[in-house]
Amino acid sequence: MEPSILTIAIEDAIREGTECPLCYLIEKSENRFFETFYSGMIMDPWSRDEIISSRGFCRYHSHQILNFAEVHAEKLGLGLVLQSLVNDRLQTVENLCKNSASLLSIMRRNDVKSILQRRLLGKNPEWLRRFAREVTSRLRYVETRCPACLQLSESNASHVRTLIGMMAKNEDFRNIVEESRGLCLPHFIEVTQAASSRLDSRGFSLLVDTLLPVQVSCLTRIHFELSEFIRKHDYRFAKERFGSEVDVVERGILKLIGTSHLGPIAVKSESS
Repeated sequence: MEPSILTIAIEDAIREGTECPLCYLIEKSENRFFETFYSGMIMDPWSRDEIISSRGFCRYHSHQILNFAEVHAEKLGLGLVLQSLVNDRLQTVENLCKNSASLLSIMRRNDVKSILQRRLLGKNPEWLRRFAREVTSRLRYVETRCPACLQLSESNASHVRTLIGMMAKNEDFRNIVEESRGLCLPHFIEVTQAASSRLDSRGFSLLVDTLLPVQVSCLTRIHFELSEFIRKHDYRFAKERFGSEVDVVERGILKLIGTSHLGPIAVKSESS
């Protein structure tokens, strides 16, 4: 497999020694997205329209973008985008208000004369459910349309495809992987699923035979470090200094769950 920007990025991520190079690349991609968002997208009317049509960012990335703005003094730019989003939501709520008034007027019509008719109309909850569904469909943030989530998901899929190709075609790269800390379990699952539909039996066997022992070794290491971390919190061993296990709780979560930077969207496999 010929070297490319993606293959070089993956090799560099593995050499960082993280618990999952694919999670490491997601975090870098997220940071690049924020930088691009504040450097160009904010002042671009087309980009702002795209953000409005997607109903803004998911809850997770909204707070991440706010944190980035506070650290990098970018609140003015974020305010411009929020103004457009608030204006769009305001118009939607105003329309809902008009619809609500129309619904209430039905209840007060003089042409609904009989007590039985008024009781049936008042007790039938269908119009209530219809209005509630309308509120939900018009105002709910559709997290699968979050611009940050979509871009990170696409970036992650590219890195997964590249990693699979490198594992199948490059023995030197497989040797590098054998000396690495492997992948987080969600990415291990995703890579395995995607490889099953992209590789022939030989390529798939090479990938699995390389990755599985690495995963076993890495989980064994983390299990031992957790044991040491717990042991050194015992007062009898309080004088012992912490070693590599000092941050094992954070790394253990990353190994089991993966990075939070992809937001609420579950990582999709190639075959899904």
